Amino acid sequence: MRRFNFVVTPKGELVGYLNKYSNWLVYQGKKGASFKPTSFKDIEKNFDRELTTGERTKIDELRDWSKEYFSQNSIKYVTWWSELREPTAEDLAASKNKYVANEVDLLLKTEKVLKDKKAVEFVDHLNQKYALFLQAPPVLVKEDVIKLRCVNVIFTPEGRIIQLTKNSSCLIIPDTFFDARLFNKNAKVSPSPSQAGTPNRRMPSVKKDSAGRYTTPMSTKRAATALYPFLESFDYEDNVLGGHKGKHAGEVTLVKKPYVHKMPTTVKQLFEHLENPQPYEHARFVVSGYVLGISDYKLNKVVKKMDENGKIYEMDEDTSRVRGKIQHIHHFIIFLKDASVENVDRFLNVYVLTNENDQNLFDLWNILPRSGDSEGWENLENSKVHDFESKFKGLKNADNKVKMVVELLITNTGKPFLKLYDTIFLP
Repeated sequence: MRRFNFVVTPKGELVGYLNKYSNWLVYQGKKGASFKPTSFKDIEKNFDRELTTGERTKIDELRDWSKEYFSQNSIKYVTWWSELREPTAEDLAASKNKYVANEVDLLLKTEKVLKDKKAVEFVDHLNQKYALFLQAPPVLVKEDVIKLRCVNVIFTPEGRIIQLTKNSSCLIIPDTFFDARLFNKNAKVSPSPSQAGTPNRRMPSVKKDSAGRYTTPMSTKRAATALYPFLESFDYEDNVLGGHKGKHAGEVTLVKKPYVHKMPTTVKQLFEHLENPQPYEHARFVVSGYVLGISDYKLNKVVKKMDENGKIYEMDEDTSRVRGKIQHIHHFIIFLKDASVENVDRFLNVYVLTNENDQNLFDLWNILPRSGDSEGWENLENSKVHDFESKFKGLKNADNKVKMVVELLITNTGKPFLKLYDTIFLP
């Protein structure tokens, strides 16, 4: 039997290989690329082999997925990433104005290619300038966007110099990628990781346990992911399966797998980032603490309606004459506190706004209809409204452990804020 497998590289290229023992054929490329394979072995039956209809369809589907995924997600969040830390005045003074940041990753746009000098000039997303000097004429061209891995950055009074290391590598980023489009100042982009949406489903039998938590019959991973496909992206087993008898008592949220073992940033540190936001724009942080309060607990205040043009309406507002599909979105602020600000009268505002996509925030509660289920919202029972508001208000509890992923964004008027991503609430 033949087996057809696929891999998507960090460069966003789809690679498919037909594998039987040592018989390998490779199909790679972006959407619309050729289906002509490359044979890794000098085996006659591999030469000019035609794809089956099923194989062509699968390659097309995965190329479409690859293009969509990397257009919505920064490479920083889907691969290992070593952030460049800007030197402080103390750093520069201590290093006599020649500070070195070792083995960092960079996303850069090519500004000038000086082949005669074997040099390239770049800018980053903050318009900081960099220079790279090579041993041979560069192959990059102006406007190329690249990801550099594991390089040293030397900060000097004359500018930033990139120094390659033995582990350095370079990827040219396609112009459809999120990171490339971010260099276009007129493009309105914000990373919104793709998620597998929950299909239309009948609600399972829902009960409450002795602590008042909602439970569903999810005793196996297969049952859980069949009901909630988005759980594949989360480390959920200890908190969801088997009636919530996991080892993480008191936790009321889950974050996506890439953030599970990431060291949390303190609230105090996040306040410092908000005071100097430019170096951290679009950076994501894990923050851990407890909910001091929420901007409002009433369902008709924390849920809004949004039309296809992105216009927002109040939940109780009449939208019967609005053309197109209406989505119901969540819109509220969580006031978060942790040990770093425990003894001061200060808390962190985390803005929750699900206008970009369905973030499945409260799906595990099994109370509210899906975002696009207009009929379900119109016929929502008062008992469901009461149950949601009661459970929602119960999040305000110092004994509840909250871990969240937040992204630092800056408004058009220059105001920085933290927005919730990659986080769902446990039942």
